[in-house]
Amino acid sequence: MGGRHERDWERKTYTVSPEVAKAVAVAAAEQELDPGTIVDAILWRALVKPDEDALKGGSFSEEEVERLFAEEVFDVVPFDALVEDIQGWLEDAHGEKGSLREARRVVKRWRTKRCIEPRWREAALSLLSDLEIVPGILKHDVVDPDWFQEDGEGEDE
Repeated sequence: MGGRHERDWERKTYTVSPEVAKAVAVAAAEQELDPGTIVDAILWRALVKPDEDALKGGSFSEEEVERLFAEEVFDVVPFDALVEDIQGWLEDAHGEKGSLREARRVVKRWRTKRCIEPRWREAALSLLSDLEIVPGILKHDVVDPDWFQEDGEGEDE
């Protein structure tokens, strides 16, 4: 499963009905992602995602916190809106408008790895703010506000 090197992803084999296999294939194709990523996202939402009580309890690893934030962004900000805003962010960073292809690549990487790199967190937070949404990890004091301002190394070329 390419593009998943930052996480400890595992390949599993399960038997599913033809209807489920088709639904997974369609969802993956619509989002241009590996079917394993779609299955992971569905099961995260249905079985793993912490509820408010768990968030208030805290004690999450950095990887879990990254995942919580990324999933919230993916749930409320449409793919096209993310791509459009990233083009603007790339324009600010490089002094010229970022390419649509590069912006799509960034969003696809986020969604494949279920993670938004540290250098993009503050920009993603501003997107949520524009929608008047406070991320659960901030609302429940899972992280300090400066968590969003970290300077990460990033993987953008």
